[in-house]
Amino acid sequence: MAQYLKTEKRIEYKSLCTSRELNEIFNFFGNDLKQIFSRRLIESLYFDTLDFSLYKEKELYDVNTKTVRFRKYNNEDTLYKEIKFNSFDGKYKKRHKTNFKSLKDVSPFAYSGKVLYPSLFTKYKRDYFESKTFRMTIDSEIIFSSHTFRDLNDKRVPFRLKIVEFKFLDDHRVDDFIDKVPVPLSGFSKFKEANKSLYFKT
Repeated sequence: MAQYLKTEKRIEYKSLCTSRELNEIFNFFGNDLKQIFSRRLIESLYFDTLDFSLYKEKELYDVNTKTVRFRKYNNEDTLYKEIKFNSFDGKYKKRHKTNFKSLKDVSPFAYSGKVLYPSLFTKYKRDYFESKTFRMTIDSEIIFSSHTFRDLNDKRVPFRLKIVEFKFLDDHRVDDFIDKVPVPLSGFSKFKEANKSLYFKT
């Protein structure tokens, strides 16, 4: 039985960065950025329908899409179920603590009228920073892996760039931030990129 934790609405912007561009971010914000947590290892297992409908919807539409995953931190036994929504009203995330001890324990399940099956894994290291107006995470050493339910060959694809995410819990100074940040911003999705790299690469 999943334990309800929280629903959170967020404003977020991402940037795909080389090491040089990451240095530009730190040089730009200077002493305003403070590290707030130790580095974490994050592993996620994403779910989708048999015909990859959640992925295909994210490819076709900018809104009214969702992502479903189970996540663990630093090889701990606790797993969290997370559902991310991208709607006309903004981006939301629902998070539940589960009784599962391993990502391998999670079976197919029904959600929102669809049966969802294991799709792919992501694994990376995350660093956490905070300023007066936003939080910033940096994901590095990113690996996308197939699931044996989808591909018996156990594919592993490294993603070479770093993913920097700026998170706001309200719209305070967001427009001013967008105008000044020294790197291009994007709507990057690990779920989409992993699917393309593992299953839909042309």
